[in-house]
Amino acid sequence: MDNPSHHAASNDPDSALVDNLSCTRCGYSLYTLDADAHCPECGCPIRVTIQRFHERANPWWRWHREDTRWVLTFLLLFGLPIAVVIINTGGVIEGGHSPILQTRRTLDTLEQVLTEHEAKTGQRITATGDLNNTRRVLAQCCQDPDIVNMLQGLGDDFDFESHTAFDGWGKPILLVGGDGGGQPNRDTRFPRLGRGAYFVSPGPDGRFGDVSGNAEEQAVERDNVYVD
Repeated sequence: MDNPSHHAASNDPDSALVDNLSCTRCGYSLYTLDADAHCPECGCPIRVTIQRFHERANPWWRWHREDTRWVLTFLLLFGLPIAVVIINTGGVIEGGHSPILQTRRTLDTLEQVLTEHEAKTGQRITATGDLNNTRRVLAQCCQDPDIVNMLQGLGDDFDFESHTAFDGWGKPILLVGGDGGGQPNRDTRFPRLGRGAYFVSPGPDGRFGDVSGNAEEQAVERDNVYVD
């Protein structure tokens, strides 16, 4: 006489399921057999029959199994593209944000500040490429309530007390470029002289470098971040 509790001691939920299955290969009844055994008729692993049953009952069942193949597939399909995006947008994302994206957002706002200020005053901004000059210009811009509202949108990236803008790495951003007449000044560190004043971040290394200097200084300059 068959014992209806022959699977009672097993912790495998598939063990009780076996009693209601027939071998997926030959159709032999698997009643009373263990889930880790083989079909006595054809030798097919009973686990294969169990897997086929789950796949027919729920096509997504296989995704819930602990199978490293699906983990690798996910990483290849999604992990690699995400890594490429991170690399192209400033390296490792720090504290839930990309420093270079944060820097570009700040630079875009500062560019709008210059445009707004020059449009209202009719005067070209004078830039000498040093922090004190940058702070003086921004302090002058902050006399306009509309510009103050724009800079408030930067949050902690702009300090109203010192009139200093910071990039995504916490370094001060400089105002560089042409003089009041739109002509290049004597500072040759930056490659966009002649387009008027513009802002620049030193980038991840915190150094501006020099485009007209030696190879080492030119390499330092390459990670500077400019307004697009």
